[in-house]
Amino acid sequence: MIQTFDCIFLAAKDKELRDEFIKYIREKRDVVLIRGDHKMTFNGGSRYLEIRAVSDNDLFAHKIVPARVPYDVLCRMLDGNLDNCVGIEYL
Repeated sequence: MIQTFDCIFLAAKDKELRDEFIKYIREKRDVVLIRGDHKMTFNGGSRYLEIRAVSDNDLFAHKIVPARVPYDVLCRMLDGNLDNCVGIEYL
């Protein structure tokens, strides 16, 4: 099973992590956050989140398909709205 968006689903359920995501989005900061097997790069200037595996050598790296998620789609996903997630780009 693909695990690319597990970090976003986790943040949607974890208030502290969700607040951290929202903070980076609002402040338009460039931040790299590593959580488990996920490396999340917030790009404030371009307004997207890039998700990759922490390491290409990790046993489960093939389950995390690199993706770029626009902030508007990310905010909807954090709110639990998975409809109309147009704009996600797989790298």
